[in-house]
Amino acid sequence: MHHPALDAGMRFECVLEAPTAAAQKVDEPALTYLNKGQLYGISLQDRTHSEEFFSTTLRITFHEDSHRKGASTYWNFWLNQQENPRTARAVELDKAGSLGVIAAESRLFDRVTFQWQGRRGAKVMIRFNCLSTDFSRIKGVKGIPLRIHLDTCQAIPSHTPRLSINQTVTDFTTSISQLSSPITSMASTSAAAAAAAHVAPVAQTTRSLPGLSGADDPSSAANGGAAGLDPPSSSTAASFPSIPMVSSSGLTAGKIVERCYARVKLFRDKGAERKNKDDQRHMDKMWEKHKAKHALNNSSKSHQQQFNEFSMSFATVQPVTGFIEYTMTGDDCDNEEPMPVDELWAT
Repeated sequence: MHHPALDAGMRFECVLEAPTAAAQKVDEPALTYLNKGQLYGISLQDRTHSEEFFSTTLRITFHEDSHRKGASTYWNFWLNQQENPRTARAVELDKAGSLGVIAAESRLFDRVTFQWQGRRGAKVMIRFNCLSTDFSRIKGVKGIPLRIHLDTCQAIPSHTPRLSINQTVTDFTTSISQLSSPITSMASTSAAAAAAAHVAPVAQTTRSLPGLSGADDPSSAANGGAAGLDPPSSSTAASFPSIPMVSSSGLTAGKIVERCYARVKLFRDKGAERKNKDDQRHMDKMWEKHKAKHALNNSSKSHQQQFNEFSMSFATVQPVTGFIEYTMTGDDCDNEEPMPVDELWAT
């Protein structure tokens, strides 16, 4: 089923089963509000229905360039707030609820990697354990937009795993009908996700973790600053070594086929639903002001013409979020855009 939220120009149809936010400008990437600790479905379909096997790495990262430049500092700050940095995970894959996944692993705290077959497709249930406001000491700061980034690569044939009865993830062949339309199945999936929702409070402990200093500090002028964020001080960070750059996964993967992303903000508890309602109320107020302005100017435009003029500036809310293609910068998964991750917390 075609839907305007999906990019028909991409080989893979990648869908986050959550509605896009209101009050968005038409020229901006779609923004979706999510709840920390809640399970969300992400469906992947190969439009060519290939027999090939693929390896997809899903990671949570920052949307703005200024924040990505200082990702090491911000993630160190986040880890510093966790009860156990060695076992902390910013993103988790729920194997029991996922379909079509042949193998999966989570070696690094900010990403998961899983393998699937093109003609069968896959649906992974994902939980995010961070907030958009987790990267600053300042209370009440506006949360920053994040990205769910997907890198899909060819699985190397000689190491491609086979489906077996011992797999811990349900074989997709038993549930193919559930993925025939990621949009029509959204309602039932959302109910299951809500029942499985789990929100765990973060202990505010202080630990000595590696940090960065000087030019690597995203709040410095050289990096364009990061409005509203307050990373660890350079005097503290300078006493620790810099975080090394590492690749994403140990699962065997080859050439990148496609990259894509979805822009999100993460809230606590039911914050996503509240924010969507607030945005809608804001839109209603803007519409009333727009009508009042035309009335004062004795506009001859009809009510429908006024509404059409007003709504043209804003993107239509969609029931699901389609991933946007991301321009590739390398040929192989190991050459992906560097993501600063501390090897100490790789398991």
